[in-house]
Amino acid sequence: MKKKLKVGYSLEQSEEAKSKRGFETNLGSLAVTGQKCPVPGSGMIFHFLGYTVLVLLLACFTAVAAENACGPPARREREQPMEELTAETYEHGHIISYKCRPGYAKAWPIKLQCNDGVWQRLPPTKNCTGKSCGSPGDSDFASFELTQGEDFTFGARVVYKCHEGYKMLSQHNYRDCRANGWTNEVPHCEINKCPPIAPAGNVRIIQGAKSQMNEDFSSGDLVIFGCIGKLKIKGANKITCTADGTWSAPVPECIEITCQADYIENGNVLSPKITYKEGERIRFSCNEGYSHVDRQDALCTETGWGTKLQCEEIKCFPPEVTNGYLQYRRDHYMYNDEIETICNEGFVFGSPGKVSKCTATGWHPPPVCKRKGCDYIRIENGRMAEQHRQFPIWEGQSIQFYCYDGYLSKDKQTWQTARCINSRYDPEPKCFKICDPAQRFHYGRIIYHYWSYYIEGDNVTFHCDMGYSPANQQSSITCTKKGWSPAPRCIPPVEHTCTKVSLSHGNFGSQQQSFQINAKAKYICHDGYTTSKGETEAETQCLKEGWSPEPECIKTCLKPPEGDFIFNTTKSVFFPGDKLHYECKEGFEITKNTIDDTVACTEKGWEPTPSCEAIVCNTPFLENGTIEPREDIFHHKMVVHFKCDEEFTRVGSESAQCYHFGWSPQPPICKENVKPCRAIPIISNAIVTDEPKPVFQHGDRLEVQCEISFALYGSKIIECVDGDWAPLPSCKEEIKTCGRPSTIKNGYFLNVKSSIYRHGDTVEYRCTQQHSIIETNLAKCLHGQWEVPSCLGKLINLQK
Repeated sequence: MKKKLKVGYSLEQSEEAKSKRGFETNLGSLAVTGQKCPVPGSGMIFHFLGYTVLVLLLACFTAVAAENACGPPARREREQPMEELTAETYEHGHIISYKCRPGYAKAWPIKLQCNDGVWQRLPPTKNCTGKSCGSPGDSDFASFELTQGEDFTFGARVVYKCHEGYKMLSQHNYRDCRANGWTNEVPHCEINKCPPIAPAGNVRIIQGAKSQMNEDFSSGDLVIFGCIGKLKIKGANKITCTADGTWSAPVPECIEITCQADYIENGNVLSPKITYKEGERIRFSCNEGYSHVDRQDALCTETGWGTKLQCEEIKCFPPEVTNGYLQYRRDHYMYNDEIETICNEGFVFGSPGKVSKCTATGWHPPPVCKRKGCDYIRIENGRMAEQHRQFPIWEGQSIQFYCYDGYLSKDKQTWQTARCINSRYDPEPKCFKICDPAQRFHYGRIIYHYWSYYIEGDNVTFHCDMGYSPANQQSSITCTKKGWSPAPRCIPPVEHTCTKVSLSHGNFGSQQQSFQINAKAKYICHDGYTTSKGETEAETQCLKEGWSPEPECIKTCLKPPEGDFIFNTTKSVFFPGDKLHYECKEGFEITKNTIDDTVACTEKGWEPTPSCEAIVCNTPFLENGTIEPREDIFHHKMVVHFKCDEEFTRVGSESAQCYHFGWSPQPPICKENVKPCRAIPIISNAIVTDEPKPVFQHGDRLEVQCEISFALYGSKIIECVDGDWAPLPSCKEEIKTCGRPSTIKNGYFLNVKSSIYRHGDTVEYRCTQQHSIIETNLAKCLHGQWEVPSCLGKLINLQK
């Protein structure tokens, strides 16, 4: 085992050890003694043999001790040694004590020990922590933010920022946490101010004047100007002191009020003058084919002409004809243009003829379709009995019709009476083909009653002779316009081959004419035809009973392509008689002349063609005001904004949106004088939270709250609109109640003494330590359910 020596110690060898032969040394016989240094100036005497070995061993053990020593410890950021560290090495086991640097504190001693050449921390392993400076202090009109550090301890920095409209007066906008506390004073902010204003002598300040002419204005101050005498403002009549201490606009001037009207395009001024003064009125006319944009006269006001001096070309937009449609529809029509109205079946034009003309007052005569009775109709395979009767007949009247030989009515009568109900005949005058149940065919017969007739749509069965069976194992047939379908056919029990059948509207893929039992053949249907499964290509197999399935190519319709409409179906193939419902896409509606929203698959394809037209609204008219944007036609969901002229006040909504039924809400009106509201409205079981005033002006708003146990229906905000409060909500009793409030995560409720709470009752909540409430701390019972707050976030525990 190797023994380690501390620095300053050496080994001594006994006499017995010295007598050993050679250079071997018994380490067990060596004694460790304090190493002595030679006298300065004297020489070291080296001996040979045994003594020479002793010197070499001493040198080796001294080197081992030096390897276990530690160099100077690294500098610590928050602590400093209590002794001066000047040595280049420190022996194993050496301990250095530390103290905290300025600005830091400790609760336990901090020591490092040299251990086998490495400095190790002696327990407890707690470092010095930064001293707390407490809160940096609040500043009026400013907020601060922690930009360095995680809390208000040594080394932290907070930066102050003035609120909008304020400026920093202090030299420094920050404070640092040092060993002796916060640096600098708490910064100070002062409101920005605008310089005094000096208006001209004919300009007066209506609102916002200062008591002293040279007094500054604060940020946000509003000054309203007016003119003295018959003058008008040139410039902005309102200026505001902005947050950066400048005025939003220059001080205005007052000039004489005059109006000019030199030229009106497509119009003429009546009794013209070069200049018009305030209060004078101008009258003008428009050329033929043009009309006044606003009205035929205008008043000279402070802001110019009160209404527009403009003539616009007369336009008429396509009318919405209920129960009818226009023959040739355009986006708009010009003056004297004519339109022809086609009324739907069961309706007639409201005036003689079918033509309406575009005039200055609109369409004349109005395109209106009125309901009529039932008209004369042509009956396929039959006819009406009253050829000389006056048509249309009135609602409730009846007609007689009869069917030709080989056809019967739906009730299987040759003669039938139909009544006009809701512009339609009931039953529908229609004749159906009679199928002969006694039809002969090989090896079988149809089973029927001798006294019965069979018409289109009726089903019967047939029976095959002994030894024969129905083709394709199908013994049921249906009467159609072309006779029995499928044609009744009986086949012999054993048939060794199948002959290629004649396939209408299709072709077999093989030229082979005869097929063995179990052989398969493919066939392809012509365009517009498929199998009953909707396949354009199919395969049939030759069985003893014949072809299975029987080859067929019947008329079908593919799903029609979509346009301004969509079909609600997943099918892709349809058969004659199938109907499809379609819906117009958003922004479109079914064309007025369309009877319903279905199309049917016929022999000619889909009929009728689906038709959707864009939803449009005509330009709304606002007297004494303007609209934005100004378009000839507004499409679905387009929004228009209303603005009243100067000295006029809007009564109604600020905007409206185009829907399929027109504008909603209805356009407002512009009134020169609006009425105030004299008193707060009385709403049962409700209170108005705002303070009462003797008079409320047009546009003032109040908030309504219902009493406990009552729920609010409608808007909680009501507005004074031309002397009336609108919209008025109602407070209805809510019978649903809440039980005890629920507990929340990281929070709890206070003073809960009841087990039943009514609608509107509240309960206070608080959060546990290290958490804070989000928004309100009140839970509210609403319609039998509690709305409770939340506790989130971990707070920083600041040392004051």
